[in-house]
Amino acid sequence: MANREKNKKTLLELVKLPENSCCADCGAAGVYEGMLWKKGKDNGQFLERKFVLSVCDFTLKYYKEDESKGPKAIISVKDLNATFQPEKIGHVHGLQITYCVDDHTRNLFVYNKNGQEIVNWFNAIRAIRLVYLKTAFPTASDRELIPWITRNYLKEGYMEKTGPLDAIELGVVFIGSENHGYSVRECVPKGTRGNKWKCGVIVETPDRQFVFMCEQERDQREWVEVLKTVISKPMMPQDYTTEANIRRRSGDFGILFFTAKVGKTSLIMSLVSEEFPNEVPLRAEEITIPADVTPERVPTHIVDYSEAEQSDEQLYQEISKANVICIVYSVNNKKSIEKVTSHWIPLINERTDKDSRVPLILVGNKSDLVEHSSMETILPIMNQYSEIETCVECSAKNLKNISELFYYAQKAVLHPTGPLYSPEEKEMKPSCIKALTRIFKISDLDNDGILNDNELNFFQRTCFNIPLAPQALEDVKNVVRKNMSDGVKDDGLTLKGFLFLHTLFIQRGRHETTWTVLRRFGYDDDLELTQEYLFPLLKIPPDCTTELNHNAYLFLQSVFDKHDKDRDCALSPDELKDLFKVFPYMPWGPDVNNTVCTNEQGWITYQGYLSQWTLTTYLDVQRCLEYLGYLGYSIIQEQESQAAAITVTRNKRIDLQKKQTQRSVFRCNVLGARGSGKSGFLQGFLGRNLVRQKKIREDHKSYYAISTTYVYGQEKYLLLHEVLPDFEFLSEADLACDVVCLVYDISNPCSFEYCAKVYKKHYIDSKTPCVIIAAKSDLHETRQYYSLSPLDFCRKHKLHPPQLFTCNTDEAPSKDIYTKLTTMAMYPHAKLRCMCSCNRCTFCICHNLLNSELVRSVKAKLYSTVLNRLRSFMQDVGTVLLADEESGLTHQVHAVSFVEDSVYMESSVDPFVPVCNRHMTQADLKNSTFWLRASVGATVFAVLGFAMYKALLKQR
Repeated sequence: MANREKNKKTLLELVKLPENSCCADCGAAGVYEGMLWKKGKDNGQFLERKFVLSVCDFTLKYYKEDESKGPKAIISVKDLNATFQPEKIGHVHGLQITYCVDDHTRNLFVYNKNGQEIVNWFNAIRAIRLVYLKTAFPTASDRELIPWITRNYLKEGYMEKTGPLDAIELGVVFIGSENHGYSVRECVPKGTRGNKWKCGVIVETPDRQFVFMCEQERDQREWVEVLKTVISKPMMPQDYTTEANIRRRSGDFGILFFTAKVGKTSLIMSLVSEEFPNEVPLRAEEITIPADVTPERVPTHIVDYSEAEQSDEQLYQEISKANVICIVYSVNNKKSIEKVTSHWIPLINERTDKDSRVPLILVGNKSDLVEHSSMETILPIMNQYSEIETCVECSAKNLKNISELFYYAQKAVLHPTGPLYSPEEKEMKPSCIKALTRIFKISDLDNDGILNDNELNFFQRTCFNIPLAPQALEDVKNVVRKNMSDGVKDDGLTLKGFLFLHTLFIQRGRHETTWTVLRRFGYDDDLELTQEYLFPLLKIPPDCTTELNHNAYLFLQSVFDKHDKDRDCALSPDELKDLFKVFPYMPWGPDVNNTVCTNEQGWITYQGYLSQWTLTTYLDVQRCLEYLGYLGYSIIQEQESQAAAITVTRNKRIDLQKKQTQRSVFRCNVLGARGSGKSGFLQGFLGRNLVRQKKIREDHKSYYAISTTYVYGQEKYLLLHEVLPDFEFLSEADLACDVVCLVYDISNPCSFEYCAKVYKKHYIDSKTPCVIIAAKSDLHETRQYYSLSPLDFCRKHKLHPPQLFTCNTDEAPSKDIYTKLTTMAMYPHAKLRCMCSCNRCTFCICHNLLNSELVRSVKAKLYSTVLNRLRSFMQDVGTVLLADEESGLTHQVHAVSFVEDSVYMESSVDPFVPVCNRHMTQADLKNSTFWLRASVGATVFAVLGFAMYKALLKQR
């Protein structure tokens, strides 16, 4: 019991993730590392290896001797399991680590000489598994998840997999509950060919039947008992996900053979043994052909149907599971040919949906018995039924066209004609034309409607990994010229010519070429972009944000340039519509024009275009990945996926600890009572005065505004979010930001009370910088009904004095306040004073430095030391001077003691003096009065310095 409590305590400590365990890559806490002895795969010897378990990316890594070469293996925590196996490993502290790779189970056998260390590793694996499960299944309770942290095996051992030519490792068989069609029983079916073990176990799943053979009856009983225990339990939420992933094993497909007494079973047996069988059973067992022996590198299941042994219900089940159906007829038997159209094809069509018909292949067997061909009889049938992919004549006896038959069967599944081409109309289907049109527009890098030689070579290299030779390129264009007058223009391929080429490929039976192009650009068998293509995996830890990286901005810039045909640095409605033609829908609504900067005509500018992409990436990165997928980012940039365009920023807490940030997008939440001027504040950021704001329609209003600001010469994005004024219903998302803007109307006496309540309830103990905006400053100021005036409230809570703002100006509103907000978001830890609001001029930089808390403290201590030394030597002449200096010292010490926690505190400046009057311009610097005051000040400072120097020398 004591050990159990000790292990539980260790587990809880590991779950808490100590602060000193940080990932070297991302800085996230939660890394457990150490040395373990690992069993080698080849020689079976145990070698000491370094293992690293990280919660940052949910992985377990281990390294060989030279760690500079990177980890030997990176194992996902998703399917990780650990169990103590001292007997199997041969060490009292042995641990078996199990994981899955491509549906195949792998094991690591490790141990440590220290028993406590191996227990810590076991608990660390359990801790990271718990964190992962809570992330993957946020709605599941702890009671449901705890049994899945790590699992002991109910039974482990060897069974023989039966079935002719079924030697491929299938990896994993999912065992669900009895209510979902899973069952287990003892049996030895007829036709199984166990090598030496005869005690069978049949596992029935909704998709197929698995037969396993045990060496002894005891093993058979134990396996059946254990499997029945699993089947009797109800399936949990995560079980359905696992079942779906296993059932969707990519690439596997089934071929169904049926018709009677025409030699179909002989065909299958001839393929397996590569010789004609002397004895042919009524039905061949299901066969799995490994991927490495098939032309298309795809595992293939061959299923034989026998009318004599199977019922109609079993036939219907096989039809529903088949990916392609081979209808076999005898070339020397006209009745078998007639039965193809009179019985088999109608039967299949009744059991399949019209929009998703299974491809059919007509197979003419026994071609060795006749000298003529049956193709003249079959061609009318092929023209009548569009679902027939092809017809093959073969002979099981002399092995003629046997391999070609299975090649065409695989081709019918991997490269079906149905989604691409309509035989009746002899043209491509609309969905195929739409997909190829999008591909053409993506490949047309200069958007001139023509694929020139460079673009054609890029397209060829992208899809087929090899460029076209100049002569081959010219031959392609010549073929199009001969058949279409407008297929080639200015020595380049037009859209019509591009579509004609693919029509020609399909008509000549080379539709695998078109399918290769479609799949390279992300399309599935239904000519829809796959979820894997549109939404690649992207891990975003908590308290991290997402931004576009430099390459992504370059790509978006090239997209903008190729659609900005009039070169006015703005996208007109027609240009914007042309840009989004590669999208299945219009992604940007009219509210976008009120979210980003536009020109006088209301068109989105280049800066506004990039700002909208930045906003989408920050707020909804999955939507951004989808949009980049439509534009073909991964193809044009030659990246694995759109995830390469995204930068996941460092945890905000680390930025605060290190007092620096690499982020370029900062969020400011704007809160205030209704009618306080929040919308005007947002639109003012986009350079719109009150006159332009009045033209905005209510249904086109946006609650976001984003643009760029410059902070000490660095370009940053500031995202303003207007939060609805529902005081009692502010969520964590409404409160999470980098800086807060509390807006009140100076002409409304009830307006400031809302700001005060929000600050005291949500931000008084927060480290988020806050600024109070006195909006509508062009109107007459009235006294607020709140107990404290806005200025006194700011002084009490050590906030920046209220900042005056108005958008009722002739020109665009000033952006100084937005620069302040961005600077505060970048440096929430800073404690600076500034009289100028630009933060870019030399005066601002020097003034901020000289008035920083550190410099002020040093200056105060220096004054105190000097004055204490001078006090005993300046009793007569220096009495007045000493009094003046002491009063100045008192003022300095008082300022240091009450340094506010916000940026740019201006306690010595009247807060209601206009901002423009406080900026130290170049004209001010050149003013003679300024230089006169500066010269007098320098002279006085020099005299005082000389006097102090003499006093110090006299003392010595």
